[in-house]
Amino acid sequence: MVTVLASPSLGSPMYFFLANLSLLDAVYSTVFSPKLLTDLLTGRKTISFPACMGQLFSEHLFAGAEIFLLVAMAYDRYVAISILLEDCMGHRNNVTEFVLLGLTQDPSAQTALFVMFLLIYTVTIVGNVLTMVTVLASPSLGSPMYFFLANLSLLDAVYSTVFSPKLLTDLLAGRKTISFPACMSQLFSEHLFAGAEIFLLVAMAYDRYVAICKPLHYLTIMNRKVCILFLVVSWTGGFSHSVIQLVFVSCLPFCGPKVIDHFLCDMYPLLELVCTDTYLIGFTVSANGGAICMVIFILLLISYGIVFTSLKTHSQEGRHKALSTCSSHIIVVVLFFVPCIFVYVRPVSTFPFDKFIAIFYTLITPMLNPLIYTLRNSEIQNSMKNSGIRI
Repeated sequence: MVTVLASPSLGSPMYFFLANLSLLDAVYSTVFSPKLLTDLLTGRKTISFPACMGQLFSEHLFAGAEIFLLVAMAYDRYVAISILLEDCMGHRNNVTEFVLLGLTQDPSAQTALFVMFLLIYTVTIVGNVLTMVTVLASPSLGSPMYFFLANLSLLDAVYSTVFSPKLLTDLLAGRKTISFPACMSQLFSEHLFAGAEIFLLVAMAYDRYVAICKPLHYLTIMNRKVCILFLVVSWTGGFSHSVIQLVFVSCLPFCGPKVIDHFLCDMYPLLELVCTDTYLIGFTVSANGGAICMVIFILLLISYGIVFTSLKTHSQEGRHKALSTCSSHIIVVVLFFVPCIFVYVRPVSTFPFDKFIAIFYTLITPMLNPLIYTLRNSEIQNSMKNSGIRI
């Protein structure tokens, strides 16, 4: 408080609210601390009825005031960041759209790719939707594992939809362009759903660890509230990651050229079009994307190593069932993380084969995930058969 009040340079609304927050915190703590300290030194701890009512009133007065003050501080940051983004968007100069070179310029090859990618996209949507419907409609699939699997299928279906319609349209179009706002939207959506899937895969790995290593406490630990909390954390983590990526890119000056040698808007292809030094921001992007992927991938492999080690104490039937389930998870983890690590764990640079690696983690992996879980899981197969669905 003293620093803010005594410093003319800290006269912005943010610091005005911060000084008031400090005042509230100091007074709020004083409501309880003196009485608590006194009671710790006395033998008989009593409080009169008026004092109790006074403490109750003061607690809710200052706590309620702090809640609304935090709302005001959030609005202050919203206004400040909105103005910053508007200012940044104004510095993108004359670039209002980008030209996507796509995968090939050969018309016959484009037609073949259109048919192939349309088939892949159809299988992706049908497979993931069937997985979600089967889990939601089958009472026998009510465990946390299938709750996470249904959400993974939702993420895969939406993640694939971020790219596939635009890619299919461009394969039939003569000139492949994407507006600046649409490019930023695609970039944000890509990292939102990919980031959410990363954290969801961590939750699924933890679920398997508890189920195999602590089976007697499984339903107690992985209750509905914990599952929902994991889901909220996954989406929050993905949102935070994508906002960071979007803020970095949208504030950069694009002076031309505006040709992207790719079929989508992604960080590294866009950074190569920026007319300023991108070393520092490229390092930040690599840390925000590649380093996170690398660390989480290693932790997931370690966790599955611990799970496999613990299987020595299980029966042969239990080991077989656990291995079948965990192997599906490991396959999905490898398919998702390895291409992402290859693309993002390196300095800002692009290679011709990056496009084909991007096809793998944007189109192929979302298609394979439901097939992997369905073909290796007898419970899902039985539920589908009971519903009249044949695999």
